[in-house]
Amino acid sequence: ASLKEVIITGGSLIDEYAFYKCENIEFVKIAKTITILRHQAFRGCKSLKEVIFEKDSTLTQIANFVFYECDNFEKITIPKSVTIIENAAFVLCKNLTIYCEVAKRPSGWDKLWVFSSSSVVWDCLNTN
Repeated sequence: ASLKEVIITGGSLIDEYAFYKCENIEFVKIAKTITILRHQAFRGCKSLKEVIFEKDSTLTQIANFVFYECDNFEKITIPKSVTIIENAAFVLCKNLTIYCEVAKRPSGWDKLWVFSSSSVVWDCLNTN
């Protein structure tokens, strides 16, 4: 059997390359205690469809290339606690809609945090 769902229940970060090329993962739920998604943590997860952050997330940073080459990625809501998103965090995610709890791009989010193939919706509250 292949791993299709990942539920991270504790810890403070998801380390670089943690799920690199885990091509069968479709759904990820991340605990509110996670503060950092490190470099390329989910790169190449070609079946990934949705990432959910637990309510009251304390996530502050999404490093570069975290979701690079997640071809089927459809939905993520970025918590308002996120103050840093590095360059190219969402690249080659052509079907992705990114919901942001903040009303506009914070100064700590790199200008190239997302490429134009993804849709961004601002000022959305996380309902999870």
